[in-house]
Amino acid sequence: PALHFMCMHSFHARCLGDQERDCPKCAAENRTVLEIKRSLESSLSDHDKFFQQLENSDDGFSVVADYFGRGIFLSPKPREE
Repeated sequence: PALHFMCMHSFHARCLGDQERDCPKCAAENRTVLEIKRSLESSLSDHDKFFQQLENSDDGFSVVADYFGRGIFLSPKPREE
């Protein structure tokens, strides 16, 4: 049997390890993207930094737009217990 990944790569099941859940060709890039995403998410709760950047900026709109793009104005996700 073959395994097909969302990135459109396919591999024989016997060519992949039993614990292989990510595409071997894309795994490194995907890890980098996930690390960047986690970093951005962790910085979202730093409201003091946001207001400091907003206060010190010549163009407050660009600061707001930057944070908006990072998702600072999204509703917080409910905690799963």
